[in-house]
Amino acid sequence: DKGDESIIKTIISLAENLNLYCIAEGVENRDQMEFLVNAGCHVLQGYYFAKPMSAEALNENSCFRKIIELI
Repeated sequence: DKGDESIIKTIISLAENLNLYCIAEGVENRDQMEFLVNAGCHVLQGYYFAKPMSAEALNENSCFRKIIELI
């Protein structure tokens, strides 16, 4: 909702003003990803991109291709 959007935008702005690294966690769908990117947060993680996995699975080329297709 609009209240949540305002809070998120304020947090991103605060991080930028303090020269802090901001990572959005818990991204679950494309709408959330697009909102966060448009709000200025460009480091995202969550189930939208991939479920928890081993380091070996993450290093597979097919995993990276799938994530790239989502963005």
